[in-house]
Amino acid sequence: MLLIAGFKMGFPIKQACIFAGISTDQYKYFVQVHPEFSTIKHYCQTFTEIAVLTNLFKIVRDGKDAKTLMWYAERVMPKEYGKLGKRCCPKCLKEYKL
Repeated sequence: MLLIAGFKMGFPIKQACIFAGISTDQYKYFVQVHPEFSTIKHYCQTFTEIAVLTNLFKIVRDGKDAKTLMWYAERVMPKEYGKLGKRCCPKCLKEYKL
């Protein structure tokens, strides 16, 4: 299903609907009829975060530059990783569960 694929890529609802070729009204109706889909959507969107953090861990482990993924993690997951860019070196990332 393209909607799920869109959520797995980290798209917000509007963009995921466009990607899937449906309207946001169709999405809202679907969620009303199938409220359990909210859980599926949440897990799909978490998939992107896991992929970013996995890649960030590998880059830091290998001693490579992780600035782009750190920037992405700061913005997509500000509550958990909002201060990554202010750290002095990759070793400091251990404080942030990486």
